[in-house]
Amino acid sequence: MEKQEVKPHKWAKEIIAWANGAKIEYRLRDSDDVWALARNPNWFENIEYRIYDPLIEVKEAFEEGKTIQGSMDNFSTWNDYSNNLKTMSVESIKDSNGWKWRVKPDIKLEVGKDYIHNDGDWLVIDRKGDEWNSGFTNNGYYYSSICCSSPKNWREATKEEEVVKFFERHLTKRYGEDWKNVKVEECLQHGNKSNVNTGGFKVGIVKTFEGWKVWNKNGCLYNNGKWAEVLEREKIEIGNWKICDNFGEMVFRHSEVSSGNNLKWRKATKQEVLNAPNYDGTATHKNFPFEVGDKVIARWAERPEVLTLKESVGKHKFKYEECAEGSYIDAGTDTWCYATEQEINLTREVKYVPFEEEDKEQFRGKWIKRKEGNLEMKITRFETLSTNTFLIERRSPKQLLEDFTFIDGTLFGKIKQ
Repeated sequence: MEKQEVKPHKWAKEIIAWANGAKIEYRLRDSDDVWALARNPNWFENIEYRIYDPLIEVKEAFEEGKTIQGSMDNFSTWNDYSNNLKTMSVESIKDSNGWKWRVKPDIKLEVGKDYIHNDGDWLVIDRKGDEWNSGFTNNGYYYSSICCSSPKNWREATKEEEVVKFFERHLTKRYGEDWKNVKVEECLQHGNKSNVNTGGFKVGIVKTFEGWKVWNKNGCLYNNGKWAEVLEREKIEIGNWKICDNFGEMVFRHSEVSSGNNLKWRKATKQEVLNAPNYDGTATHKNFPFEVGDKVIARWAERPEVLTLKESVGKHKFKYEECAEGSYIDAGTDTWCYATEQEINLTREVKYVPFEEEDKEQFRGKWIKRKEGNLEMKITRFETLSTNTFLIERRSPKQLLEDFTFIDGTLFGKIKQ
């Protein structure tokens, strides 16, 4: 008797997988119907079956050349992958080792949502449209004129890991490390009700149906693009340093405050002025009183030197680092200003040494003064400069460096080469 060959069932592979516990999907053959799970498949000839794979759509998209995205568990960032990568294949797409996958969604920038730039350096909150959006830079500056119009350059931001952190960086810059406790001129939610500035509010950075709001213990600090003013903040006066949130960290000294184009100005803090990229080095004690630790410079001196104020010895009078015993500077004139970052860097390693014999013609006829007592003297003659020198009193070059300055406040010595 001739043995007949047994032809396997059309869906043999799927039937065996189903018998071993796999899920099966079905749809009408040669149709565009959506695949659906079959609880008890009947294995009809005119029905298509396949073993259920939760990543089948991702794999198909990958093979078609579309971009897919993968992410590790507990991470919010999705990385792009496509089949033009030689190190990537469809076999790599697995729900294992903590990985999750998806087809890269078409990004549509929506009004009211929060977006972070792909480079991570800009954040837009409560998006209004393509232009004039509010948000922050990653180093804590606030802007109200951010363009957010190209979907390929932005992704939706996460609340806790991104938006709140951006807010916290700016709050520290605007109100200081103690931003949770500062009192406000007016609460941006309740106005001047009796419970404002009593310490009874719950601190929080929250997203509501109206948009983001920031609360500290004394009231609402941020609401719908507005920031609360600190209680008893000095009013902006002509000549004072000002800052406008539309221009980020830039500071200005307008003769009068411009309110055009909805620009909102406020008085800049000392740190905002000194950190500003356009600070011109002209801030004096009249703008911000000098304090121990400040770095100052005699702005219009012939050889200005950056000094670090070490100890207060009277009104506007300070000892400085490496000054001689009993010496101090009087910083109560417009000659002394806050040094710029560039000046600090340039003079960080500058050291002064006594003049030598060959230098004497540089200061013939110049006026100098004692560091202590401010007695002024004019250089009229020289003796052997290497041992003693001129003036009412005989002093060595070393003693002159320790005890005298030029009239503009710079040390009586030369920069060590």
